Amino acid sequence: MRTDGLGYMKHSIASVLVLVLLICALPGVVRANKLVQINPGSTKFVMEKKPLSVDEDTKADRVITLSWHQNVKDESESLPEVAGPSEKPKRKTVTYRATELVCNKTGQRISPAHIGACIKTSTGDELVYQSLEYATLFLRPEDDWAKVTLRLAPEAWGPAGTYSGWLWSDELGESGKIRVHAKIDDYIDLSVNKTRIEIEADHGPGTYLALEPIKAHVIANHDWTLTITGDPLEYDADFAPDEELPQIESSNVFIKLEGDPDEKWKNLESGMTLHGSPDFEIREFSFVIKVETELEHTAGTYAGKLHFTLSK
Repeated sequence: MRTDGLGYMKHSIASVLVLVLLICALPGVVRANKLVQINPGSTKFVMEKKPLSVDEDTKADRVITLSWHQNVKDESESLPEVAGPSEKPKRKTVTYRATELVCNKTGQRISPAHIGACIKTSTGDELVYQSLEYATLFLRPEDDWAKVTLRLAPEAWGPAGTYSGWLWSDELGESGKIRVHAKIDDYIDLSVNKTRIEIEADHGPGTYLALEPIKAHVIANHDWTLTITGDPLEYDADFAPDEELPQIESSNVFIKLEGDPDEKWKNLESGMTLHGSPDFEIREFSFVIKVETELEHTAGTYAGKLHFTLSK
């Protein structure tokens, strides 16, 4: 008998645990308190790329619905009730504001001013997007429910990472919190005005500068490395098909940032390397190119190609 009773007890406990797990796994109300049901209790933004304009907002992946519990009395009801232990809780105005979204890995933050909300109610009213930096009306006593669509302003785009914070209601307190996540993906972009360089080395051995500088533009929201190398420069003139063109080797072609002192010259055989910070940044560069020719180099115009490699 004891064995059977113990087995039954274990079976009952296991059944209860399975039931609890199933209830937790079901979609629907994630957070609730005595007044309001919140479905779901969290939402997420995903910014896959840099916004192209100030009007390119990122919508959250879920619409949040707030609704009154059935046992909550509408304040607009005019019939008086006798106060007592069984009196229904009364509806009241529910507001929410956003906290900062914080990336635990880097400590970077997204301001609540960049989080906005659009609210549609059961009575047909619609509130246009507005910032959640301050308390914003989400649910009124006369509304049975309110649907909240969140958006993240393009100004929130910055250092890559996963950020998290809360929507907080002073009226609902701890049990009314709504978790907000934002995932900003790695982004990197390089643009160069040209990669071909030309140098007129037509006065014998000496030093010659390229006709014009090379300009590059880097946008990144994480740390990055830019490496610049180059091919040997070839003589830019007509030769017979079977003749080998005169060249200036990469070891004799040099590059530096415009405005840097002369000791900053790097030859293109070894290459030049620049590094960026893990923060979001836009960097513009202007590179100066020169060659040093010797007696064996044929006088004339030489041309070649630069190689830009941008990596994390």
